[in-house]
Amino acid sequence: MKFCSSCGAKLEDTARFCPACGQKAVAPPQPQIEDSPVQVEDIPKATPAPSDKGPERQGSTGQLLFLLIGLGAAAVIMAVLFICGIFQLTPDADQRMEGPGYRSAEDAAMAYAEYLKQGDLDGMLSTFAIESYVENFDQEKYLKQTGFCGTMFTSADGIPLSKEGELSRSLNLEIRRRDIDRFIFNQYMRCLLSGTEYEEKLGMATFALRKQDDDYDDQVRRMVKTFRGNPGFSDMVIGEARPAAGLLPTDEMENYERSNSQWLEWYGAEEIRDVCVDLHIGGEDYTLFLAAGRYGGRWYNLRCPGGAGMRLGCPSYCGLASADELNQD
Repeated sequence: MKFCSSCGAKLEDTARFCPACGQKAVAPPQPQIEDSPVQVEDIPKATPAPSDKGPERQGSTGQLLFLLIGLGAAAVIMAVLFICGIFQLTPDADQRMEGPGYRSAEDAAMAYAEYLKQGDLDGMLSTFAIESYVENFDQEKYLKQTGFCGTMFTSADGIPLSKEGELSRSLNLEIRRRDIDRFIFNQYMRCLLSGTEYEEKLGMATFALRKQDDDYDDQVRRMVKTFRGNPGFSDMVIGEARPAAGLLPTDEMENYERSNSQWLEWYGAEEIRDVCVDLHIGGEDYTLFLAAGRYGGRWYNLRCPGGAGMRLGCPSYCGLASADELNQD
């Protein structure tokens, strides 16, 4: 409902003229509404989900492909290293302490002397039969021929245990290595103590000091000084290797050959020979005696000093004899 602005008559909402006075109908003024500012909060834009073919999806696929290629290349490299034997996750169970052997018993003895001069312990050990000794030692033949007096527990040779099982094999190898180490240690001591007050006690393996002696402290100092000395191997002069059996008197040959045949059966070797090498160490002349054995057509050192050396007067604990010791008989 609206009203005429001239006479005040009531007008229909749709009337354009007043029926009372004929004036043009005018729409009443509308109330003014002030515009108030509307505060719009900053709403973070939603991140669109990546489509299967979108750029982000393509990036992830590329990274995955690169990772797979890298892993494949690493696997190939590791396989090559395994094949070449350069890299191993576990130690090789077939890795042997003994070397490939030598063409002759004399070559094996000369190789040992060269490693002794260089001070190379692993090299010296590699000239000896270690695995071949353990794998071929015949317990039954040894026991029948010796009657098992028990001396092998403390002598230069140890009786290998059962050949079955990894533990027995490991123990046998360690015992064999210990025996060879003891030979080398005794040779070291022999040259180190030569010409000292302890030389005559070396064969008895006794260096006991008595605390009640007045010069006990001085004895300790002298002994320590002696043990810290240099045995002279680095300046050693090596002569030629030659058969040691040729040095034996004729009447010794029969017993020598008999004992060698027994050792041949015990050790399970194809052949055994005694070799000697002349050495000049620290101003003294020595002769190194070794017994060598042949396994698989290759020669290895078996023991010091060997049957010929012992019959010629070489000390059995080290295999090194001075000129005076060899000239005694």
